[in-house]
Amino acid sequence: MTEILVFSGTSEGRQFTERLNAAGRAAVCFVATEYGEIVMKPHPLCEIRQGRLTPDRMRETFEAEDPQYIVDATHPYAVEVTANIRRAAEEAGMADRYLRLSREREAADEALLARFPDCEIVPDAETAAARCCALEGNIFLTTGVRELAKFMAHEELADRITARILPSMDSLRIAAESGIRSGALICMEGPFDTEINVALFRRTNARVMVTKNSGARGGFEEKLEAARRCGIHTIIIDSGVKDRGMSGEQILALLGIGTAETSSDRVPAAKEDVSGPAPAGAAPAEPEICIVGIGVGKRELLTGEALAAIERADVLIGAARMLEFASQINPRAKAFREYAPEKVTEILRTETYGTACVLMSGDTGFFSGAAGVRAALETEGRAVRLVPGISSLVYFAAKTGIPYSEASVISLHGQDTDVDSAVLARDRLFSILTGPADIARVCAEVCRLRGNARVFVGKDLGSADETFWEFDAAETPAFPEKGLYIMAVTDYER
Repeated sequence: MTEILVFSGTSEGRQFTERLNAAGRAAVCFVATEYGEIVMKPHPLCEIRQGRLTPDRMRETFEAEDPQYIVDATHPYAVEVTANIRRAAEEAGMADRYLRLSREREAADEALLARFPDCEIVPDAETAAARCCALEGNIFLTTGVRELAKFMAHEELADRITARILPSMDSLRIAAESGIRSGALICMEGPFDTEINVALFRRTNARVMVTKNSGARGGFEEKLEAARRCGIHTIIIDSGVKDRGMSGEQILALLGIGTAETSSDRVPAAKEDVSGPAPAGAAPAEPEICIVGIGVGKRELLTGEALAAIERADVLIGAARMLEFASQINPRAKAFREYAPEKVTEILRTETYGTACVLMSGDTGFFSGAAGVRAALETEGRAVRLVPGISSLVYFAAKTGIPYSEASVISLHGQDTDVDSAVLARDRLFSILTGPADIARVCAEVCRLRGNARVFVGKDLGSADETFWEFDAAETPAFPEKGLYIMAVTDYER
């Protein structure tokens, strides 16, 4: 008998499976896409099967595996998939083993509409597409790639749609089959904060935004707030289907698993309390070291892989700002305020952990200290996994609408960089800066070598004190001394 079958596809499903494994319980986890498999953490007690199953194949699998429980952790709006899993369980005589893992969702009710009055609620994507036909202007779809064909079926909408989809080959294939132009696709992994949504809405000149009521985890309210700021009419798809399932905590309790058992302080291997054998060839789980890029230090802008690594970490290591941020996500982890390679190595040599995260600002490959830490650890024979982040440059480019393709990219943050060569090499410049003196230096060199230019400066990106300036290089204003800066220079006079 297989212990537990988990149909995943959400962050709740991934986290639930990890907690099962941490408690020494074996699971077979089904994910529909390659991306779904990538974000799952490998574990000797977890067999991951990637690919979509027909209802008949589900029933055959249930009969062959004879699971103790079937946990449906698919997306709340994957109504057809949920119906197929439930029906297959019934046909296999296992209806009493079916458990629905629920997601907390915000209701699109009167209180919500009072806060965001330029919204309307429709029951399904077909109705949303029909409403779009009656409205003017460009349409920004955030409903997921599987709804795209329902909008593209209306010829009058085809040239007005921009769709934001996941950056996966499967999503691109489905989008291409809908007939949408590749230039009308934005491939990004969310959820997104309000400012990113605002930048994208303005960039695409959107007048209508279509979204599902995806709740807090799906960045629902941030989309509504961005639409309100941009004066965009919002269409909310809310089927009214209530997710009458159980929370992860309730299912774990049903399985006789307490919170203490799911702590990753226990490094799972082939445990004595596992019902049934571990997968063939399974070896004891090795401690994992991840060097994680946390981007600009905002939860909404973490990659899914980075968030998962931080959430399951037993040890967090990094500078004060990074530790403060990550400890809010995972207060259980033991925190060490250190970033020097030799000190990081010493900590990991003496601590006991299942997963350790060494935190780096921005991206691990973008003017990062990750290389030094990685080299020090690998010298001791440690295996290290780099987890990328969204760098300040990428974030800044999105906020300002200035592309960083074909630009010189330099760092003056603790580095002696040849500014002159960078200014002369390309007609656009991005730079990471230590403070006002660096900004003045770059502006002076630009004016001397290329004449006047337009300058954009951002400070403390991603924080509550985030600030932006736009000015001519020849009229550089004064800036506060403290803060982390990035700048873009464009539109050189010559």
